[in-house]
Amino acid sequence: MSLFGGLFGARRGAEEREHDRAPGHGVRVRIDRNTYQVEDLSAVGFRINPYDGDLIARQQFTFRFQLVLNGESHDFPCQGYVVRIDENGLAAKYQRPQPYYQHVLVEFLRATARA
Repeated sequence: MSLFGGLFGARRGAEEREHDRAPGHGVRVRIDRNTYQVEDLSAVGFRINPYDGDLIARQQFTFRFQLVLNGESHDFPCQGYVVRIDENGLAAKYQRPQPYYQHVLVEFLRATARA
């Protein structure tokens, strides 16, 4: 397994593979002092467009997920890695957050996939 595969969850469980991708409606990420709407969210990454910050490709960064699940707001820290920045915005992978927040993300993906 590669270094990045280990960092970003190459060993995903069946629970996470069940709902690989969902539109990011209702999810925001806060990077530095800016908040961005997520366009595409998966169990290991996200895409935002437009992006007008200072990050560059292959840079590691800290951000906050902000989402609402079952009427409850969640705001939690996470570490990310910029995959690319181009005309489609910023694409990033993220490290798994703490177990409780990992569960919140999986439940959000499930709920979004059903909607």
